[in-house]
Order: sequence, then structure tokens, then C-alpha cells
Amino acid sequence: MLNEIYFADYSGNRFCAHEAAWHAIIARMFTLFVRIAVVAALIGVAVHWAQGAGPGAVPLVVVVFGAAAARYFARDLVDLVPALARLARRRALEPWNGRYYAFDGHQVRLYLVDGTVWIAAGDLKDILVPPPTGLELRQMPEGARVPGTNVDGYTEAALLRLLALRNANRGGRRELLRFAHWLQNEAAPNLRRLPSSTT
Repeated sequence: MLNEIYFADYSGNRFCAHEAAWHAIIARMFTLFVRIAVVAALIGVAVHWAQGAGPGAVPLVVVVFGAAAARYFARDLVDLVPALARLARRRALEPWNGRYYAFDGHQVRLYLVDGTVWIAAGDLKDILVPPPTGLELRQMPEGARVPGTNVDGYTEAALLRLLALRNANRGGRRELLRFAHWLQNEAAPNLRRLPSSTT
């Protein structure tokens, strides 16, 4: 099963960036909601008092307390837009976080599950040209869904067998040879060196 992606800082300590960010957001949102509740209660008390003071008092109280509340929450309102943008960017990049590799400008997601490297099949469509045939797919039984995800993929061993088969049958296309070398000597060993993303 895949867990949070752990990163190592320069001192070698492990931390979960995703978890730490969520704790900070939750703490800040809690204090903001408490402050909003206190200000709303004060405005409610002031409006209730103003209703007994006369017809012109309610709009005056709303304007004065509204301006004070806007001033009180100005920093929070200014920080809200960049915080939402950071959250949207983080959520958009979360599926790639810790699993992103690139080969000749093509994004390739790698997963480490129980010591086995899995490669997302959808990311190979521009690298494996033409796409794997039915015969080639039957010769790679390890190609299936990556455990713990909803991503179709191939194990490293199955993909290397496919690349060896293609290189033997087609005289070794330079791009496929370079991809096999990259996978065996750069991407997969690097993924195995990272702190484990599995339980």
C-alpha cells in the first residue's frame, strides 16, 4: 500500500511535507473560524442594541463594525488568495509528488511497491512507438494495475523484457536503448535509494 511520500532534508531527517502542510492549514483555519465567530457575535450584540436605539443606528453600527471587521481580517483576506493558489498547485501536483521522472522531456511516473519498481503505462505512449502489440503484452504478464493505485503499469522487469524483445526484432532503435539504459541505471536505482513510499 502506498503511503505519504517522505522526503529527506539535507541533514538526512525524514519528514512528510504533505502532512506538515495540512497541519499548518488546519491550525490556521481553526483560529480564523474562532475569530470570525467572536466578531460575528459582537456584531450581533451591537445590531441588537442598535435596534432599540432608533432607526438610523442599525446602518451606522453595520458600517462601523463592518469596517472594523474588514480591518481586523485584512491580513487574512490578503493571505487567502495566495494560500488557495498554493493549495490548488499542490493538489494538482500531488499525483506526481515523489514519483516524477523525465526522459527526453516525457513525464514518467515510477512507483516503488514492495521493492518492485512499477512504471505508469500511460506515460510510455510517446516513448514506446508503436504501442505494445497483443503478442508483446501477452509476453509481459507483470503488466497490470499498480498495487495500491488506479494506474495501469508495467513492472521494471516486464518493461525491460519488452524493450529487449523490440531491440532484438528491430535492430535496436537508439531511443529504446537509451530508455532501457536510463531506466536501469538512473531512474530505478534512484527510486530505490529514496526513503520507501510503501509500508
